[in-house]
Amino acid sequence: ISNKTQYLEQIRSKKKTLEDEIRKIDGILNDVDKLKKSYTAENKKLAENKKIFSISDYEELKVTYRSNLIKSIQECNSKMEPKNYLSLKNTLVESIELIEFIKIGELSVSIVKLQKAILLLLSERIKLYNSKKELVNAIYRFRYYKNIILNDGTLLKDNLELQESINKFEEILYAKASEVKAIEQLSVIPKINAQVLSNILDTKIIKLEDIELIFNPINYEINIKVNDDDDLDKELNYERIEGLIVKFNKKIKLFL
Repeated sequence: ISNKTQYLEQIRSKKKTLEDEIRKIDGILNDVDKLKKSYTAENKKLAENKKIFSISDYEELKVTYRSNLIKSIQECNSKMEPKNYLSLKNTLVESIELIEFIKIGELSVSIVKLQKAILLLLSERIKLYNSKKELVNAIYRFRYYKNIILNDGTLLKDNLELQESINKFEEILYAKASEVKAIEQLSVIPKINAQVLSNILDTKIIKLEDIELIFNPINYEINIKVNDDDDLDKELNYERIEGLIVKFNKKIKLFL
C-alpha cells in the first residue's frame, strides 16, 4: 500500500472484474432463455445433494450474488477516495509498528487495542491469499488464535470488546476460503455464512478436514449435525438460516 499508483491500479482491476461479472449476471437475468440455459448448465456441474431446486431459486441466488458484487464495488470506490486511502495506509502502518514494538514484558498498549490492530492487519493479508493451502492454514491458525488466554483468564474469542473485530475478520476469511473452493459455502449472505461457519468450527475435532455436516429440517427449525467422520461431535440448531444453499438430509464435507 506504500505504492499508491500500484495500489489504486489493483483496486481498479478488481472493480472492473466485478463490473464484468455484474454485466454477465444482468445478461442472464434479463433473458429468460439465457436464465434457463445457465440454470441447467450450472446444475449439471453440481453434485446431486447440492443441485438448485428450481429456476426461481437460481434466479434468487443470482440476484443476491449481484447485490454482494455491488457492495464490493462500493467498497472499491471507497478505498479509491484519497482520504480513505490515507486512513487505511496510516492504520496499517500503525498496526505494523505496534506489533514490531512489542517485546516480552514491554506492552504499553492494552491487549484489546493490540488484538484489534492484529485482526485489521490480518484481514488485509487474507485478501491477498489465492490458494486453498493458504486459506486452510489461516483457518487453523485463527482457530488457535481465538483460544488465546488473556491476562484476565478469559479466552480471546469471549472478549466482548473484540467481538466486532473477530466477526469482521471471520467474514473476510470464510468468504475468501469459499471463493477459492477451500471450504463449502453455506449461505450466499457473507455475514450469515461466517456466523454459521464460526459456530461449526468451534469444535474439538483436531483435523478440520474430517468435518462432515448434515442439515436437517426439524419442527420448522434447522438442525446441523457436526460429525468427525461417523462420530457425532455436536449439534447446532437455528430457527432459520438466511440464504442457505446446501441440501437437507445429505452428508457434506465442509472442506473441499
